[in-house]
Amino acid sequence: DNKKFTETVDALKKGYDLIYKAFLIDEDFRGEVDFLIKVKNKSKLGNYSYEVYDTKVPSTLKRCSSR
Repeated sequence: DNKKFTETVDALKKGYDLIYKAFLIDEDFRGEVDFLIKVKNKSKLGNYSYEVYDTKVPSTLKRCSSR
């Protein structure tokens, strides 16, 4: 987990537009997010920050039919 976190922090500092499978740690919270997407809002990183996007895949697939 620490390696994933270090890689995520490095990617954040480099300002990549998209970070896939980012791993975040904040005190007692640890977790992986599907995507961090760069936005033009100032932060401690500079003139940009990131928004979190998670994709969800259902545990069962439903068949759709078109008529």
